[in-house]
Amino acid sequence: MNKPLSKPRQSSDLTIDGRYPFTTDEIANTVTHTLGFMLSLVALWVFWRATQDNAWGLRLTCVVFTLSMAAVYFFSTLSHAVLEPHRRNRLRAWDQGTIYLLIAGTYSPFIWQCSPPGWTATIMVLVWGAAVWGFYLKVIAAYRVNAVSTVTYVLLGWLPTLPLVPQVPLICILWMLLGGLSYTLGIIFLMHRNQAWYTHSIWHIMVMLGSFFHCISIYQLLGFAPRMAQ
Repeated sequence: MNKPLSKPRQSSDLTIDGRYPFTTDEIANTVTHTLGFMLSLVALWVFWRATQDNAWGLRLTCVVFTLSMAAVYFFSTLSHAVLEPHRRNRLRAWDQGTIYLLIAGTYSPFIWQCSPPGWTATIMVLVWGAAVWGFYLKVIAAYRVNAVSTVTYVLLGWLPTLPLVPQVPLICILWMLLGGLSYTLGIIFLMHRNQAWYTHSIWHIMVMLGSFFHCISIYQLLGFAPRMAQ
């Protein structure tokens, strides 16, 4: 009979030299988001090329989206690869803080292109203000209440859709919903990361899937955006 797998080592368990163990679980976590970081750079190149004939604001917001996505995967990768506790905790704060920036970055092309008349600046300031505040609490103020963070991620991720939905093309909405559902369902695996092997890696994969769907949504949006005169 095969021996049942034990629960994964808790994140608080340190080796004899005071470092986190680099388990197969952590290797999988590192590899998945290393791939996510590399794909984010590919997305940056794709959007840079695809928006060369669009208005500067749409191009800028697409660049901000892909850079914020790359930042999340970059700091997530380092937070799993670095074994020294103090450095890992700082990197984890950056990982969690940049998620707020990614949420705002994801909405930025839609806010620019699809906001109700006269509301673009207001919605942009509100969304980015909330994101910067969340980033400040996580990275600067070192606020670590993870349960609260998860709730605020979900709220910031879904609430800005309300004023934008009537203006966004249906195909973009469908891809955005798929991305949002991928992130939201992935939270189930995140909440059980210390109870079963590789659940955190599955969360990483769900995040990458959500990013992919959102990239498709924004790419579809470009087809509805006006082109600059040649």
